[in-house]
Amino acid sequence: MNYKSFSIIAFFICSSCLSAQKVTISEDINLRSDYLYDILGKIDGKILLYRDKGLDHTLQVFDENLWEKETVDLDFEKKRIEIIGLVPREKDFGFFYSYRRKGDQVLSCRKFNASGNLIDTATIAVNSALLTYEKYFYAYSKNKQFVALFNFEKDNSMRIYLFDLKNMVVVWNNLYAFDFAYVKRDFREIVLADNGSSYLIFEKDNFKLGKPNAFIEVFKLDASSGNLSNQSFSMDEKYIVDYKVDYDNVNQSLVVAGLYGEKFRSRADGYFILKDGFFKFTPFDESLFHELEKNNKRKVTNLEDYVLAEILLREDGGIIMVSEMQRQFSRKSNVLDGRRQSFDISSYVDYYNEDLVVFSVHPNGEEHWRRILRKKQFSQDDGGFFSSFFVFKSPTELRLIFNDEIKQDNTVSEYIVNPLGENERNIVMNTEYQKLKLRFLEAIQISTSEFLVPSERNAKFNLVMVSY
Repeated sequence: MNYKSFSIIAFFICSSCLSAQKVTISEDINLRSDYLYDILGKIDGKILLYRDKGLDHTLQVFDENLWEKETVDLDFEKKRIEIIGLVPREKDFGFFYSYRRKGDQVLSCRKFNASGNLIDTATIAVNSALLTYEKYFYAYSKNKQFVALFNFEKDNSMRIYLFDLKNMVVVWNNLYAFDFAYVKRDFREIVLADNGSSYLIFEKDNFKLGKPNAFIEVFKLDASSGNLSNQSFSMDEKYIVDYKVDYDNVNQSLVVAGLYGEKFRSRADGYFILKDGFFKFTPFDESLFHELEKNNKRKVTNLEDYVLAEILLREDGGIIMVSEMQRQFSRKSNVLDGRRQSFDISSYVDYYNEDLVVFSVHPNGEEHWRRILRKKQFSQDDGGFFSSFFVFKSPTELRLIFNDEIKQDNTVSEYIVNPLGENERNIVMNTEYQKLKLRFLEAIQISTSEFLVPSERNAKFNLVMVSY
């Protein structure tokens, strides 16, 4: 089996030293008949790729040079299963799924090692499925020990199971009935701490007509029992533009950070931070707008069409927010064909992913530094899958890695940002003649010096590993 490996020397803009990256590419993989794939990363020294082929579930095993070692069929009780999700760990991975057994829906977990051998199995729940077959969602803690599986009931409530993947036991399962009308609509996400505590985040009343009265409601679920306690945080008549939630296991605090608008939901006038019970709003200052105007033909008074793409936790309890301009334009609308209305479901959309605005904020909510990182990405009718960026984290710096342009032969660039906000832009590699088209939105970091990114071009799939 062949593989390709090449090294690229990148010259740092502000330094006379050289930095080399080794880029390793797997052999071509045909995913034409697959339903989905999941890159599990490096487990027990092996690179694993899961492939769902409908009735067949396979695990492709690669060594550290991306040579394929074997393909393994994963075994389950039934041929037809509904996949909920996979949770990769250091030595094994958990596979969560459900299946029909006569009139029941069985919710299960199987634990496999890096060779695809079954280690353990657990039945999480058995529910009657004569009338409905429930769809389950999942989230897991950063240490990969605790997994929350949940679904939305018809009576506007939520059923949540907390599962201990390390010990393969259900810690608790509870049904929660809330006193507001649209639980599924208002639900944003569930975040788990490494000790098993969970946080339900709801965004309420942000889309009412007229004056905004939005607020964020946080429910904390006790690690051992799932008992609820909650707090509500008013947006003070501001619109929520976008936000992210994370849990800081070092400082043991929930972090909510986002962008807010004074007059519009699509135009950000500042950012907000919810942490340790305090809620702080920080308006953008004029110097930010003046800097953005340098590449803009019109006056800038807010961040229009920006989303909060990433929040990164600093070890001192501060945070780094990375906002990105994301804009879409539809080029074709539904048309009337004589007396019959024809609904064209094909995608005719232009995708723009442009400048990044990065904010670093101290633990007390005061701004530490702010930087604008320029990029310009444009694509058509591809779902935006090859746009945006990937954050690679190391103890001393961040690397924001992205395709310079969305085309067949392309240059991959990165911004290296240090803790003081000093940054430089480098070329990571050139994909010309390599027949690669990289999806950085699906890249995963597998060590402090390596990451994996999938490439999809003309129905050809490759795993690509970059080593610094």
